[in-house]
Amino acid sequence: QSARSHQSTSKLYGVREWRAKYSNHNTTSSSPQSSYDHQQQQQDQLLPLLLLPFNPSQILLPGQTTSYTFRHGKYMDLIDESITHYESVIGMSILSDDGLLPITVLCEVIEEELEINMGYRGFSSMEVGVRAVGRVRRCDVNSNNIISGGTTFGGDDLRTTALDDIHQGKVADWTDDPLDEEQKVVANEYKENIMSILRLKQTQEEEDTQRSSSERLRKQQKHYASAYDIISLEKRRSNNSSSSNGDDADDDFTATSWGAFAAATAIDRPDVDGSVNIDALSTTNTVERLRLGLAMLLENQMPLWSNNEEVDDFFATTARRSARGSGSESTFSSLQDGIDTFQ
Repeated sequence: QSARSHQSTSKLYGVREWRAKYSNHNTTSSSPQSSYDHQQQQQDQLLPLLLLPFNPSQILLPGQTTSYTFRHGKYMDLIDESITHYESVIGMSILSDDGLLPITVLCEVIEEELEINMGYRGFSSMEVGVRAVGRVRRCDVNSNNIISGGTTFGGDDLRTTALDDIHQGKVADWTDDPLDEEQKVVANEYKENIMSILRLKQTQEEEDTQRSSSERLRKQQKHYASAYDIISLEKRRSNNSSSSNGDDADDDFTATSWGAFAAATAIDRPDVDGSVNIDALSTTNTVERLRLGLAMLLENQMPLWSNNEEVDDFFATTARRSARGSGSESTFSSLQDGIDTFQ
């Protein structure tokens, strides 16, 4: 099997092209608008997206890349349609016990990694690479629910269990809120501790020592760097295509938060629980996601600390506080090659 690419490359299809294709550019009218016209304009700004439902523990988080194997014809058709009509963009929606949750992971299908395996009577499976680059919020509008501000859907929880609506919806951007100066100070503290755990800021002597470090740490570092680069690149593309430039520091903290999750979930752990994945995807508070990511990394280190190693009080306190805040004791995601759900 050939090596898989984990870096975004120059391509003709992707999120930027999908936005350009489906965005309504005729929304700058200077004439007064009625309430109905305003609501209609908001609906026109929503973008159509094909959706693949996943369990919370299986969901791919922004910045992560993996390959999936599909054996159900419906899912192979959705991948094919996303390439043909949606500029190789598809959404991963979260199907929980409460139904289909509103926050969806925005993904690019890596066409170079698409493989069709033929069976005796036709297609038997499809293996495809998927790169998660961001988030959107599902905002389908009907006669009883009017979208407000591009994110709120009639004050409801935006959950639906209608089977006809599982595989296609209309979405709006879901991005982090700007950070004030005080929040940036806290975010920087979390970032420094994340970098320390992953040993990403080291002296030459420490780098020499790391060469004999565990394969686990090197795997975490690789996943962190890949996720950070993917999110940073998508942020730059988004800023270049919009009239307003994003805050570089905010973008750096956002990329760091998703990098921390990628590093934490690079290690397979038992008792998978996707609740923290949902928390990370739902929040627009970068500091909160940094806290959650740091807590997961700290919990990952616990087996190493059991050998009478000294634990920094700040790390231990943060781990306990984060565990209480998440409402979950074991929050590790194990991404799988192959989807068992809905087959």
